[in-house]
Amino acid sequence: QLFHNPNYFSFPSLTIAFVLTFFTACWTYGTGVPSGLFVPCLMIGSIYGRLIGNVVQLLYGAILGNQANGVPFGFFIGTYALVGAASFLGGVVRMTISLAVIILESTNEILFGLPVMIALMVAKWTGDYFNEGLYDIHIHLKRMPLLEWDPPQEADLLTAKEVMSKNLTVLREHESVEYIEKVLIEKSHSGFVVVKNQLVSSYTGLSPIELNINDLTFSHGASDKTNSYTTPMERSSAEKYEPASFRGLILRSQLLAMLHYKVYNHSDKVLSHEDMIKFYPKGLNSSTLTK
Repeated sequence: QLFHNPNYFSFPSLTIAFVLTFFTACWTYGTGVPSGLFVPCLMIGSIYGRLIGNVVQLLYGAILGNQANGVPFGFFIGTYALVGAASFLGGVVRMTISLAVIILESTNEILFGLPVMIALMVAKWTGDYFNEGLYDIHIHLKRMPLLEWDPPQEADLLTAKEVMSKNLTVLREHESVEYIEKVLIEKSHSGFVVVKNQLVSSYTGLSPIELNINDLTFSHGASDKTNSYTTPMERSSAEKYEPASFRGLILRSQLLAMLHYKVYNHSDKVLSHEDMIKFYPKGLNSSTLTK
């Protein structure tokens, strides 16, 4: 009736319907009831589009004066309801091309294509000026991991080193199963740096080893400073600051696969690609590791 009947709805009835439908849709979506937003947004948009159409109808008829049963000749009020429905839904969910296709296929009127597309683009630009779409806002509220198409404006001037952790949890080239299990339980990193250093290699404790990123060198050979020590005391003092040599990177999922299949040295089973990706990207929790 909102799209077809020109004299069926009055201003008070449309206003009351708009207010009730709007707040009911907000309440049901906020409570988590699976009521959806697609149809309520179309309903709300068609109501306020019809309200605007009624206003334009009065002004159009008052100016021209050519009316038949209170409706000006050549005036189709249902078009306003259709454009209002498209603009409201497009402003809420920020849909453009797909929504225009849905509206045109539902009405089977290609003549409505231009006003519908203009309304959708204006609704999207206006909404983007103030905030994100409702679904995007809800994703942030639920803290769901989602990589956006475009980075936020705050990230334009950021570099990788400004967001990386400077204290790295490292592994040595030869580690015990007990130490690896403790690292996986206490640390939540997805990858660990493998290093080689005289002081690090001689460490016998079980607490995870952490090195500052400034103490890490990507040179696989010995440091040039090592050959410049002239006395045992100078060499012992300088070894504390000798950079650790970077050997590679190993993922948490790879460590979990090696522990699961008991691959402890080179002579053990050779894992296939399917075995290695079994724990990627999800891994075992601490209770599973301790069993």
